[in-house]
Amino acid sequence: MATLMSLSEYVPPESFPSYKLPSPIAEYSVTKERNVVPGRAEAKYFYGKVLDKDAAFHFDLSEGFENFESKDDLLQDERLDILSKWLISRAAPNVGLSEVCFHADFVCYRGLLTRIASTPYDVVEDWIVGAVRIGSTIFLCEFCTEQKKFRQETLGHRDKLMCYWGFKFEQYVTTDSPLSSPVTDQAVSNMKEFDVVVKTTLGNRDGGIRLLFSAETDCLDSEGHYLELKTQAFGMVSNFWKLKAMKWWIQSFLAGVEQIVVGIRDNNGVVRSVKRVKVAELCRRAVNWTPSRTFNFLLDVLTLIKSRMYEVPSLSYMLFEYNHVDGKVTFRHVPTEGCEFAQYRFLSDDFLKRFGVG
Repeated sequence: MATLMSLSEYVPPESFPSYKLPSPIAEYSVTKERNVVPGRAEAKYFYGKVLDKDAAFHFDLSEGFENFESKDDLLQDERLDILSKWLISRAAPNVGLSEVCFHADFVCYRGLLTRIASTPYDVVEDWIVGAVRIGSTIFLCEFCTEQKKFRQETLGHRDKLMCYWGFKFEQYVTTDSPLSSPVTDQAVSNMKEFDVVVKTTLGNRDGGIRLLFSAETDCLDSEGHYLELKTQAFGMVSNFWKLKAMKWWIQSFLAGVEQIVVGIRDNNGVVRSVKRVKVAELCRRAVNWTPSRTFNFLLDVLTLIKSRMYEVPSLSYMLFEYNHVDGKVTFRHVPTEGCEFAQYRFLSDDFLKRFGVG
């Protein structure tokens, strides 16, 4: 493996890089069967009454845990399949891939961008990103690291329960239609999704890095704005303003989400208050992190990846990896053959066939 970047030697500019106002260009839903349909079929709507001053409630986030339907239990790793299905669905006959992808340099999920941007401060979190270029479009896909696999395999009951709490909170404060009330006596499932496809540009050198990414979105408010939903123990105090506030900010800022609704819980997973937080407040009160460093790092990593991908033929797969032990981002080629490398060739046959490549 060759070194792409060393975190210990990284010195970013102090100024925040250019970031064009994110533009939502499409919405799609994912059914329980993991089929992709255009529009808001699986969208949720925020139940604003929980923010009333006189609202009294006792949200037990542990309720129904034993019946949780989790997409983590899927036998097949979806890789970039969902986003690929959406691209196929919107592709008109005789329209090239670059046009279908809005002439983006990179196509990926928002979570991958959040992961990379967090690296300067979340230095102990490894990541693996696969990349393949087709013409002028580079597709990125995040893969599970050995670090994450170990963490998942050793999760205790309480760890799994706490992961569930966020999904149960969503059930308490969202509805299936703008005028209905929450239904909380059904099994919680994260098999369904509502996603927003966002187009933007990061940086301004040589036209900047053009991004097209899909962002799973929790709900919409009464005015049609996208909202993120979170839970936080004992309020937003002390250590919250370090790593967690940074990750919340990156995730929301990337997609242009301006507000987060937070359920304040205790150690038993009971929420008794809900507050609305402006995303801009998260960076204004940042402790030991700066927004400029996160987005400059993201810009520089993507710029280096783009450069490397243009040094190899189209349809060549590469892996870019960050390892916390040595603090380096490295890269290597993915062999065209071999079962052990098959998972890293992440574009589906249907996708390649539809766009006449492969």
